[in-house]
Order: sequence, then C-alpha cells, then structure tokens
Amino acid sequence: MKYILYILTFVVLQLNAQQLAFPSAIGAGAYTTGGRDGIVLHVTKLDDILDVNNPNYVGTLRWALSQNYNRYIVFDVSGIIVLQDLLGIYSNNSNVTIAGQTAPEGGITIDGDRFYLNNVDNIIVRYIRFKGGVDADRNPNLDDNLGNDSVSAVENITNQIWDHCTFGFGADEAASWYTSIEDAFINNITIQRCLFIESPRGSILGKEEGNYNESGKISFIFNMFYNSGYRYPNIAGTNYNFDIINNVTWGQSGRLIRGNGGFNLNHINNYNDFGDNLEFPVKDQTLQLFGYNQIPNIYTNGNKIVASVVSSLTNSISDMNANNKLSWKRFNFGSSTYGDQLPSYYFTSTQHIISGPSFTILSADETIINVRKDVGCNARLNSDGSVGTNLDVLDLNALNQVASGNYVTPLNLNTDYNVTPINSISRSRFFYNSSDHIPEIWFIANVPEGKNYNDIAPSGYSWLEEYLNQIDIDSNTNNDSFCRLCKNLISN
Repeated sequence: MKYILYILTFVVLQLNAQQLAFPSAIGAGAYTTGGRDGIVLHVTKLDDILDVNNPNYVGTLRWALSQNYNRYIVFDVSGIIVLQDLLGIYSNNSNVTIAGQTAPEGGITIDGDRFYLNNVDNIIVRYIRFKGGVDADRNPNLDDNLGNDSVSAVENITNQIWDHCTFGFGADEAASWYTSIEDAFINNITIQRCLFIESPRGSILGKEEGNYNESGKISFIFNMFYNSGYRYPNIAGTNYNFDIINNVTWGQSGRLIRGNGGFNLNHINNYNDFGDNLEFPVKDQTLQLFGYNQIPNIYTNGNKIVASVVSSLTNSISDMNANNKLSWKRFNFGSSTYGDQLPSYYFTSTQHIISGPSFTILSADETIINVRKDVGCNARLNSDGSVGTNLDVLDLNALNQVASGNYVTPLNLNTDYNVTPINSISRSRFFYNSSDHIPEIWFIANVPEGKNYNDIAPSGYSWLEEYLNQIDIDSNTNNDSFCRLCKNLISN
C-alpha cells in the first residue's frame, strides 16, 4: 500500500510539473494555465454595458474580461450577449479561463460585434458560440488589422487553447489567429474541436504574409468547417510549426489550405468533402496551395478528398488520396502558374514532431465520424457534474446534414446570418451555498470537508477545475483517462 501511495504521489507531482489546461487538452497550447490560482468572476447578466461607471456594468462579460488579474469566468446565466461595440482583450487582460460550459441550458452566444484579442497571453476559452462578425464595422482601421471575423486574435498571441467553440457569421473569416507585425509572433496555440460555420471564409493562422523569421507552434486538430468557403485554414510563417490533423471540411466553394513561408507542416488524416456543387467543381486550383516566400517542409499523409464534380484535374481523386503530395499545387503568385504541381523538395517523408501531449490520430474515415459527433459548443455542465447537450439549432442542423451526407446552399451573408434564439435561464440563489463558486450538489458530493474551490485536488487541479473538467469525462480523446485513474486509486 505504501508503495502504491509513493507511486501515486510521484505521479501527482509529475502531473503538477506540467499540468494540462484540462484533461482533454492537446496540441501546442495544451499546457496553458489560463486563470489558474486566480479569482472567480461570475457573469450574471446578458447586458453589454460600455460605461464602467454604470451600476449594471459589474456582472457583465465585458466587466469580467476587462480585469487585469488571473481569473476564471463562469456563467450564471444563459442566452445571447449582443455586443454594443467591439469586445477587446489586451495584454493587461491576459491570464483568464472563460468556462462557457458553466452556463445554464442554452449556453452563451456572442452576437452584435467582434470578439477581439490583441497581444493576449495565457487564455483558455471553452464552449462559447461567437457569431457577431457580420454585424461589426465593415471598414475597420487598417492599422489595427481587425478584419471582420467573429473572433480576431492578432499581433502577439501566445499560450492559448480554444476548445469546443463555434465560430460563425463572420463577414470575412469565421475566426483567425494571425499577426502582420514584424516583431510580433504567435506561439503555443491550440484550436481543437471547434466548429467553423456559415462564413465566407474559414480561418487564417500564423504570420499573415509569411515573410518573417520568428518560430511558433500552432495546432489545429479535430475541427470542422461547414459552408465556410475556403481557407481551411490558410497558414503562414517561416520557421512556424503547424499541426493540421484530423479536421473535416464540408461543402467548400474554393481551395482548401493556402500556405506561405518556410513552415514545417504536419498535414495528416484530414477529411475534405467538396460536395456536389456544380458551380465549384474540384480542380487543380482548389486543392492545397502554396504561395510564396521561401520553401516549406510539408509532411502530408492519410488525407482524403471526396468529390462528385471535378474539372481540369491533373491527377485523379484516387491518385491524390493515395499520394497526398499530388494535391499540393502552386498558388497564383509571381511567375508561378496557378495549379502547377509543387516540386518534390517542398515535401518530407518524415513526420515532424507533433506539439503537445500524445493523442490517438484517427484515419480520415474515422475523423468524419468522430468529429461530427463531438465538435462545437455542444455541451454544458449540470449542477451535479453530469453533462448535458447544448447545440443551438443552426449548429445541430449543420451536423445532422453532415451525418446524412447532405449538401445545402450556404446562408446568404446579407440576409440569413441571424443568431438562433436562446431561452435565457438564470441560476437560482440556492445553486451555490457551501462554496460561492462550485454548485452545491457537486461540492457536497465531491469536495472533502474543510476544502474549498481553490484547494488542490489529488489530480493536481483545483477543486473548481475538477468541477469544470467534468465536461471532459465523455471526451473522445484519451488524455483524461490518466487523471481518472489517479482519482480511482485514491477513492479505492
């Protein structure tokens, strides 16, 4: 017994040495700490108040994000937050965990304007819908590079993980993480199990022009693009390391990835379904494309293209699926001919080291099944720690279309980008009691006597994080099994 306890103690100490953001975190941003060891702030109202002197300002999401100390943000209300202006987070607002899974039934949708991050470090964002880009300023100040995405993370963007979020209704991309400033860079970023839906374009990652030399690590894993045009995603950045693994694209109207710069890329087991749109047949110019600036180092393997309408393909779909290098072509830039095959020296036959903790890489055919069952803002925590489903009508319909193998016409940006209504629910005054921050039912059943939300559980997480991490119990990734093993050993 002493030997088991010694081993367990050693395991917990090792776990604390490099604690995952949450048990199912993977990729370059997996060890982000967010608001760990900080204050807990409660969002209690859906209003977006701009005046900090307004007595109703406290309790809003804008108030919680504007603080300059380590903090967890939890939600005691569900519904739609209609932003009255850009909601910006800046360097002094770093070190935050936004726990959207704590909202009551219906969850949180952000509408009305852009969610904008500039020079932000150390942020965990989970289970939020961002659908306000189309209502934002269409002609932003070019100096701040805002774009019209529903989420724009720009300039120095470091140590972030975005998990189970939905990004939609962007007037440009759905969401992007990029920089165009020479001395800025992006590093240790994970976007995982997020749904990019109904936007003209998908996403941009890395250095916008790809012509600078800082290195960074960006992971894009288990995500889905649905009716989001193209840029799945665009990537750029010399010496950057990209892991684009186990993603799904459905119903695109243009090219897949376009890359710039001398990056290292793991492009593995992605599933790309072009649909049956006669207006956008698959051709050499709508595959994986590389533009300019130095020579990339591309490892591409196991990716699958599905298409029923093709035009002017140099290689057949089956040949490209057997040899993924054949699906990488030249972009229309400089003296290159749009759609020409990339030379062999742009590729490597050796997989690059994948950033972050190990995880099971699925085949492309497994990916389409796995991702459609667990992607986007699809779940919430109940007061006892059980998990409830939480997809809104638009997201649910999209995933049902994918499950049924249907292709539908994308929504019209000017007339159809309307956020799905959500019934707003507020927590009762009995929801918390013994702890101000952990639901009473779960607290009584799980937290030892004399301990509180910020005390450390045997897993190495605080008891508040233990509650937040219950959302991972049914995760399709296997990183939470080790923490559950620790808890089982302790309880036995």
